[in-house]
Amino acid sequence: MFNVRQYALIFNDENKVLALQIPKRYSESGGKWAFPGGRMEAHDQPKGGLLREVKEETGLNIQPDGICHAGVWSSETVSKYAVFYTASLTGEITPTLSEEHEGMVWIGEDEIADYTFIYPTFTQAIKKAFESRK
Repeated sequence: MFNVRQYALIFNDENKVLALQIPKRYSESGGKWAFPGGRMEAHDQPKGGLLREVKEETGLNIQPDGICHAGVWSSETVSKYAVFYTASLTGEITPTLSEEHEGMVWIGEDEIADYTFIYPTFTQAIKKAFESRK
């Protein structure tokens, strides 16, 4: 059985993607990078849960543009299926870091290799997101 997740690769006006740093208190993934989003709740509709998670984690409102990647991975306790969307900002353009993360950064296409993402599928997703915008 999988739990289903959605993530947003949010582009700013400088063609950079917002990434959030996982707190170091999480031993396996601490200090690595991910994108705003997370697990869909039972009542969530597609994209609706994504909008909720992005707002909770960053304070941003977004417009999902389209799916750029889908991936599967497993942790010690559960298998996960995720859909990754490219997204544009609507309204406020300055993110606010929530307590769920300990850092944030805007990553350009030429900077991808400088960051360690939580799972390989996140690296694949950011590469595909940039490809989709060419």
